[in-house]
Amino acid sequence: MAIPLRHSIAGQLLRYVFGLYFLIALAVTGVQLILEYRDIKEDVRKELEKSEQIFGPGITESLWTFNGVLLQSIMRGMNENHAVVGVKVEATMGSSSQSIGIVENNTDGALRFGGLIKYEFPSIFVDQAGRPRHMGSVIVYSSQDIVLAAVKDSLVLIMVNAAIKTAALWIILFYFIRRILARPLEEMSNEIVGVRLDSLKNIDVASDRQNELSKLVDAFNRMIDGLKEARSQLQGANEKLEFRVAERTYELETAEQRYLAVVNNMEEGLMILEDSVIAYGNPALGRLLGRPAESLIGLPFTRTIAPADAKMAFDRHLRRMNGENVPAAYEVRMLNAETGEAVPTWASISRVETRNGRVLTIGTLTDLTGQKEIELKLEDANKELLQRERLATLGQLTATVTHELRNPLGAMITSASLLQKRLAGSDIKVDNAVSRIRRNVMRCDRIIDELLDFSRDRTLQLEPTNIEARVEDVLDEQKIPASIDVILEFNTADEICLVDPDSLRRAFINLFENACHAMTDIDGVDQTDEMTLVIRTRLDGDFLEIEIQDSGAGFSPDIQDRLFEPMFSTRGFGVGLGLAAVRKIADKHDGSVELVNNEGRGASARFRLPRHNQERGVA
Repeated sequence: MAIPLRHSIAGQLLRYVFGLYFLIALAVTGVQLILEYRDIKEDVRKELEKSEQIFGPGITESLWTFNGVLLQSIMRGMNENHAVVGVKVEATMGSSSQSIGIVENNTDGALRFGGLIKYEFPSIFVDQAGRPRHMGSVIVYSSQDIVLAAVKDSLVLIMVNAAIKTAALWIILFYFIRRILARPLEEMSNEIVGVRLDSLKNIDVASDRQNELSKLVDAFNRMIDGLKEARSQLQGANEKLEFRVAERTYELETAEQRYLAVVNNMEEGLMILEDSVIAYGNPALGRLLGRPAESLIGLPFTRTIAPADAKMAFDRHLRRMNGENVPAAYEVRMLNAETGEAVPTWASISRVETRNGRVLTIGTLTDLTGQKEIELKLEDANKELLQRERLATLGQLTATVTHELRNPLGAMITSASLLQKRLAGSDIKVDNAVSRIRRNVMRCDRIIDELLDFSRDRTLQLEPTNIEARVEDVLDEQKIPASIDVILEFNTADEICLVDPDSLRRAFINLFENACHAMTDIDGVDQTDEMTLVIRTRLDGDFLEIEIQDSGAGFSPDIQDRLFEPMFSTRGFGVGLGLAAVRKIADKHDGSVELVNNEGRGASARFRLPRHNQERGVA
């Protein structure tokens, strides 16, 4: 089948030649037009400059004699020049100006291509004494439209000349290229199309001279002869190869079946990576990640890892691929797509390079969920055992302390009260000493109460309770120092929670006392200039939060994790059970408590209780 000229080599050659010729002609035409434009524009400018010599004296005379009629006549004469579109005269005397035709700021859309060309010259009159007097200035305007109109005429002549040359060159080249190149190539193409692998034959293209085409035909025929010889050799080798391939295929299929049986029945997940993308995953890996194993193919492996561990795993993978020594086995959390949970696993990773240069990463993942659950249960059991032992010891200590100290403390407080009545007003130092005795005896009594409250493990008696009302009741019972301003910010209205009133009272007392102690010392002396106790309530989802905020010194972040430990205290008095008892009460109500530093100064205790609890007994 003949190839159309537009798709042939000859056609392409013609297009390239004429494309290049067109670009050159276009560039030359552009240069000619630019030069023509510059010459015409310069002629217009010179024409404007002539106006100064021809009309300048007349304009100066009319300005000197204030002859407006003469001035208008001269300006009309100037405007009749083919190169002039407007004239403007600005007189110094009288600060007036006159214009005719198109001037700046007064084109009124008369210009198509915009752009005024102006020439300005001064009007100077020399009086009889020979003194020059500046009468004003004259501005003569032309426009780009006049220049472009002249250039347009030149463009028509240039384009006609270029069209004639292009047509003549096209006809000449078309004739010679078709005769010398297109016809021989078409014959050769038709001969080559008839060649088949099962019937190899030489081609014959008529040519009256030795050129590149004849050499190409000879080379093609030599290639055909070589192919004939190679075909016979290939047929013999192909028969031997088919037998060996069939034998090897059977061996590979047998080995593959054994390998798949092992891999598909593995307990551990198997993952093979290539270029950080999953190339294979066994069924156990699919179960571990909560998705079919087939859907993992082509997925970046980092998308199967929990976000908290993804960066660590990817960093180790890159270092391993770069030949660095990184741990071959480590713990990593995988992401189960079905449950959205992070699954702890033990990963064993190795880097493998195949014979064809491919670098693969092979990893096995062992699910540690069961092991972690056992460890957590064991840890919880140890904690519970330790807590029971500590509570048992504390209970024994409390019983002993209560028995041994209650009676002496009662006698001491009675004696101190008697002394205070008998010696009242006799000596201020004695009064202060007796007051300190009473305060410290009462403090010891509160320590015994804290020990008893913490060591008891009683069932809560839950009642529907208005929390804000309960806070006010407990606050009324407390002796808050007069120097402390108490601010109530209640925002929960009549919100009811199911709580044990006595336990909640004990928790609030401990939090109020803790806040007051943060602002005063052991003897109740103020520690800060402005002491404020803010009690704030608010709703937070399913919880009601009571915040007790003080303006004390706050606490060190280093001890935040220990604030709720039994027997831990930052003060020089007490046994450190107040906050521990508060947490115990919060936990038994399915709530929580936290202590945080404020942004300015002081600290805030946030006690949270669940809203709308159903009545239940909590041990």
